Formats: sequence, C-alpha cells, structure tokens
Amino acid sequence: MSETIYSIPITESFDMRSGCPLCRLRSNLEETSLHYVMGSAMMDPDVRQETNRLGFCHKHLSRMLSMKNKLSLALILETHVKHVETLLDSQVTSKRIFGSKKDLSEIASTLKDTSESCYICNRTAEFEKRYVSNTIYLWKKDESFRKVFSEQEFICLHHSGALLSLAESELDSKRLAVFQATMTGMTKDYLEKLRNDLSGFTESFDHRNTGKKLSDSERSAIENSIYYLSNI
Repeated sequence: MSETIYSIPITESFDMRSGCPLCRLRSNLEETSLHYVMGSAMMDPDVRQETNRLGFCHKHLSRMLSMKNKLSLALILETHVKHVETLLDSQVTSKRIFGSKKDLSEIASTLKDTSESCYICNRTAEFEKRYVSNTIYLWKKDESFRKVFSEQEFICLHHSGALLSLAESELDSKRLAVFQATMTGMTKDYLEKLRNDLSGFTESFDHRNTGKKLSDSERSAIENSIYYLSNI
C-alpha cells in the first residue's frame, strides 16, 4: 500500500486489528486537540476567538484540568467567561429582560447553546469526518487496505453507520454491495460475540455453574457491549 500523509494514521490504526480503528483515531484527535489548545494555540488570536465563542464541554474541561497547566486554562477560561458575560449583556440590553416571553426564550436559548458547545468536540468532529472519508477512499482504491479492513475485530456502531452512509454516495453499485456485505457481516459477527459473552457472564451467576471460569471477554462483556453500542 502506497503511503501518503492522509493515509498514514488510518493505515496505522487499522493495522492494529483490535478495537474500533476509527474510535482510536478519534481518541488521538481529542488528545492532540487538547494539547494544541493548552499549548501554542492558546496565544493564537484566531483560535482564542473560537474558544471564547464555543467554550468547552464538561468532559474536555475535566481533561484540561487534569493536564495541570492551570495558568493556560485560567487564561482561556478568563476570556471565555468575559465573552459569555458580554453576550448576556448584549442580549439583556437588546431584549430589555422584562420584555416578551419570546425575548426571554431567545436569551434562554443563547445561554443553552453557549453551555452545550465545545471547541474540542467541533475540531475533533471535523477531522473525524475526513478520516471517515479517507477510509472510504482507501477502501475504494487500495486492494491491500480492503483486506486489512475486512480483518478488523469490529467497527463500532457509530462509525459503521458513518462509513455506510458515506459509501452510498462514494461507491458505485458493485463496490457498494461488497462494502455493505463486509460491514454488515463484521457487525453481525461481533454482535453475536457480544451476545454470547453476555450470556456466559449472566450464566455464571447460576448456582449450577459455580466454579466455572469465565473467559476474559466474558468478564468484560458489559463494558465491551456498552463501548460498542454507545461509542464512548
């Protein structure tokens, strides 16, 4: 397989053949984005404008706090808080707070949107789309990648759906049929494995199976199922 800048991280992740390769790429993206924001990007006016506007979700704020660079985090939060304060002031002034229910609803919506947006989530999602698109491109163009793709342990439900959705518009009918068969076959096989592992776990509580040793996958059946189904 010929390597290019866009394909290297994808092929490296798929070569591991364990877990969901696209989840692994997303996790790396999140980590890179966190260090980017807390590092040199903190002083980039364009980035700060976006972090001020979007803020961060609780998950990523917690991760930033754990990185222990509290001065960077404080500076980022200081300007974001100021942005929210200015936003509220402008809303209150323009709506005159004691105005109509519609005015209050718009203020509430603004505050809700501000609390739910996240720079890291947005940045990760944008790069993640490119990885999904490039995965389809590699599958379409490279026979050796198709083989590696078919040998994956699983691809989570979220990324399976994303790949199938894009494949519909990017592949011709013949290739789409092959891709769909590969994806659905992989999904069905892993769902069956999860179901069998869960059955093994639940059956271990039956007194008739006292002393029966669980396999590693049976012991982690609940965690594996939650990860696969909910993409966390």
